[in-house]
Amino acid sequence: MGAEPQGLAECLARRGGSVCGAPAPELVAVAGAVRFDQVARDLSQVNGGMWHYRSAGLSWVNGSQRWYCCHEGALPTLFEARAVCGALGLVPGWSLGSCATALLRYVGPGDCAPWTPRPLRLGCPWAYLRCRPGTCDDATLYDVTAYYYSLARRLPCLRAYPGLDGCLRWGGWQKGEEGRWRAVIDAVGPAKGLRNALVGCAVGSPAGRPCYFRGALRRVKLPPGPFGTAFLLVVRSGAELTWRAARESEALWAHTDAVLCPRGNAPAAWGAAGLEVRAVARGEAEVCSLTVYRCGLKCTRWYKAGSRVQVPEPEPAVPLVWWHRQWL
Repeated sequence: MGAEPQGLAECLARRGGSVCGAPAPELVAVAGAVRFDQVARDLSQVNGGMWHYRSAGLSWVNGSQRWYCCHEGALPTLFEARAVCGALGLVPGWSLGSCATALLRYVGPGDCAPWTPRPLRLGCPWAYLRCRPGTCDDATLYDVTAYYYSLARRLPCLRAYPGLDGCLRWGGWQKGEEGRWRAVIDAVGPAKGLRNALVGCAVGSPAGRPCYFRGALRRVKLPPGPFGTAFLLVVRSGAELTWRAARESEALWAHTDAVLCPRGNAPAAWGAAGLEVRAVARGEAEVCSLTVYRCGLKCTRWYKAGSRVQVPEPEPAVPLVWWHRQWL
């Protein structure tokens, strides 16, 4: 629990927002079109501690105190995540990250061996990206339903040991661990925000996540959570499958779990791996960059705003090791 920071109301008013409720002593809900990075910067100048922000909220860590602020539209997702934790007897903080971390710790202590993601980085990015600017008279946009979650459900064990020799080895379950994992993975299925947070907290952030301290922007490295290597294997395998899906369908555009390809060139790699693939949009397509594209009636907000700057994405090299083939 933490006390409300100084200057909150004034800062929100200056940024076009206002406090619309306090569902808990350490949580404040905000209304209005507020940029939480600006709010975090302003409040960090008059309050101590670290101010971590996201598009839908922020958290303040000041010693042992924790305080949270989120947009009113994010409250249903947050309450849903808290309900999942509560059903398992857990009482996390008021953020999706706190809920996900509590669930991972509930499953077990995690890997006994030192965390070493280096073998999983061999010759392949964490997320496959492709962009070939141009137009197509008839195209289809495909994506995978609950991509990382669906792959995580397929893990035979949560202790994965990829070696520099390209071989994947597995550990075993500790007492009661498998049952707790099945309970967690089943419980988070309907909660999309919590599903994504579970993977993010397990993987961590070696590159660092942004936060403000005394008005200065910093990047704080977040160590992986329990079973981090297994979840890194999930993310890496997802990149490999999308690489194959984009190549075989001659996609104009691809990003993590979606591909935009000419009609008739449906990606088969995802379906062969047992994943649920859906057609999101069909019709005439125009691709300008990773964030600016249109397919049929679906388009990004930047495309709708009129941006047409063409920025191709370099094609990544062929992976040296295909990890997904060793367990999917």
